[in-house]
Amino acid sequence: SGASWIALARARRVHAGDTAVHARTALLAKGSALAAAAARPHGGLGPLGAAACERFAKAMAAGLGEADDSAVLSLPAAPRGPADAP
Repeated sequence: SGASWIALARARRVHAGDTAVHARTALLAKGSALAAAAARPHGGLGPLGAAACERFAKAMAAGLGEADDSAVLSLPAAPRGPADAP
């Protein structure tokens, strides 16, 4: 189905205002960076993986490392390009 129970759980917590730490942003940022490093010799992560790594890096730069990983949803959305236009 392409649905992610993880994304759904994060979205529900954000919508409910639940800021309890279930998974630290720093841990997922580290995991994403390690995955990117491992994937690089094999062609990289692809656009979704690269976007996730970028989002976690921005969260870390914003000082959200100790926050729940759902805090990445509080960051401003990336600008949309012409290819994303309806």
